Amino acid sequence: MVRILLYLAFAYLLWRLLTALFKPTAAPRRKPVIEPAASPYEVLGVARTASTEEIRAAYQRLVRQYHPDKVAGMGPEIIAVAEARTKEINAAYDALTR
Repeated sequence: MVRILLYLAFAYLLWRLLTALFKPTAAPRRKPVIEPAASPYEVLGVARTASTEEIRAAYQRLVRQYHPDKVAGMGPEIIAVAEARTKEINAAYDALTR
């Protein structure tokens, strides 16, 4: 009985060693691809005739939706997409409120 337990322990340790040595390498991370919209109005989803209040409301709604802190518990790819989208939203809002 003891001999069987020793063989099992040895087999387990050998298996752990081999799996540690021959781990598959992770695929390289790719940057998320976000195509820029044609205009700041399209980014914010408002009409060209939108008032300042409508633009501000759309901006606040989108920032609440895409802010990186909102997806902090998710994977790094999702966080990167949220950061890129938030930058795009901020740039569109800055362009429309200047």
